[in-house]
Amino acid sequence: MIELDRLTKSYGDVVAVDRLSLSVGDGEFVALLGPSGCGKSTVLRMLAGLLEPSGGRVLLDGDDITYQPPKDRDLAMVFQSYALYPHLDVRSNLEFGLKAHHTEAPVIAARVDEVAGQLGLTELLRRRPKELSGGQRQRVAVGRAIARRPRAFLMDEPLSNLDARLRTATRRELVALHRQLGATIVYVTHDQVEAMTMATKIVVMNGGRIEQVGSPLEVYDQPASTFVAGFLGAPPMNLLHGTVRSRNGMVVIEAPGIHVAIAEGSTEERPITIGVRPEEIRVAGAIRPGDEPFADGIVSLVENLGGEEISYIEAGEQTIAVRSPRGAGPAEGDHPHLAVDPRRVHLFDPESGRRLRWSNASSPATTPAASFRPTTRVMS
Repeated sequence: MIELDRLTKSYGDVVAVDRLSLSVGDGEFVALLGPSGCGKSTVLRMLAGLLEPSGGRVLLDGDDITYQPPKDRDLAMVFQSYALYPHLDVRSNLEFGLKAHHTEAPVIAARVDEVAGQLGLTELLRRRPKELSGGQRQRVAVGRAIARRPRAFLMDEPLSNLDARLRTATRRELVALHRQLGATIVYVTHDQVEAMTMATKIVVMNGGRIEQVGSPLEVYDQPASTFVAGFLGAPPMNLLHGTVRSRNGMVVIEAPGIHVAIAEGSTEERPITIGVRPEEIRVAGAIRPGDEPFADGIVSLVENLGGEEISYIEAGEQTIAVRSPRGAGPAEGDHPHLAVDPRRVHLFDPESGRRLRWSNASSPATTPAASFRPTTRVMS
């Protein structure tokens, strides 16, 4: 189990990581996800002992390892650049960490053969890194870490140098390996597909702080802020500015070209940001029971993605993205009527960006409400 307690890293006046607290349970696959410069790699390097924190603590199974040297932490690091020894063959690269820890020769031979079999490297043991493909080099880097049998694995964007096909294949291999070993993995990435498909828990970071922690489905379906909503998804969630008010016994949200009733009841009038995933918006012919009128506009662009298409619809001064099966969406120049299930409408405070909830109910579609309150920041 790994615990980060108010971990901080500053470079002069620049705070790269700001009092970050996080718990990683034994056997979890945790992805640190965020844009470049958000502090995720800095966190990983402090955890590995490659950077000294400016404040806070790092605990491993309850032991304070904040200032322990990397060699004493029993954590295996897999780097983006593979970091293989070019003058050594695959077998020697796999053996290196074991020899450094003075492991007995028969144990080294058995572990290397086992790892090579797991990762499909048996036929490559006598090759040097320059004779391997990118995917093979990455498997060697992972295998070198596995052979040590460390207490946890730290991975810093290990797939970013691979092409799309190899990334997909290697993702599957890492997921299968995690299930087989039951190991604790902390994985840094800016690729939301990697995080969504591989991790058991995602930590979304922004500006050196945690925006949200949760399972892949939790952070996608219940984003804690407009940052999370706008970062996850391709295209990301539509974030539209409007006004919430009471009208004819209903709580409605209105903006030029947009009008959606989200519940019975009344509320004070105030600005609001609404979020709707592109795949949750329906066009004429695809309306489902429970959907309510949402918006009208003109289609300015349609992107063909093969099996799907993304339509961009201008509603007033705002643009709404709609994801549809190919051939089921509107064409450029059309004026479609859009509808959405009110339960799929997310509400955010326009100033703080934090998610809003009803003050007296968990679901705005089923219970009247008098006001909205921001959710608290989720830290673990």
